Amino acid sequence: MRTVVILVLMAILGVMFYFWKAARIYIAGLFIVLVGALGLELSGNDWDLSTFEKIEKTDGGTWLIGEECNKDKFNCSNFEFQDDAQDLFEKCGGLENDPNGLDRDKDGLVCEALPSK
Repeated sequence: MRTVVILVLMAILGVMFYFWKAARIYIAGLFIVLVGALGLELSGNDWDLSTFEKIEKTDGGTWLIGEECNKDKFNCSNFEFQDDAQDLFEKCGGLENDPNGLDRDKDGLVCEALPSK
């Protein structure tokens, strides 16, 4: 879906480049940025622009964004409520990727001993 959006934006910029001669340099710059975005999208890569680090991706296609998805960063004692632990578990890839080992019995529910909100 993102590839289609990028291609549509490139087409719009192409039309603007043809008709809007005064802004051609700016339009060309934007087109170059979109070519870079298309390259990242087609290659399956992504970068965190705040740290300039490559973002990892699980086999199922979930992007692992943020340090909280690093291995062994959290355990159930770091959370007051089960809902918060569950949110982190799902953000980091769920059953497919559990870097913190929050779901020991592999049933999809983490830190079951914690109270709910």
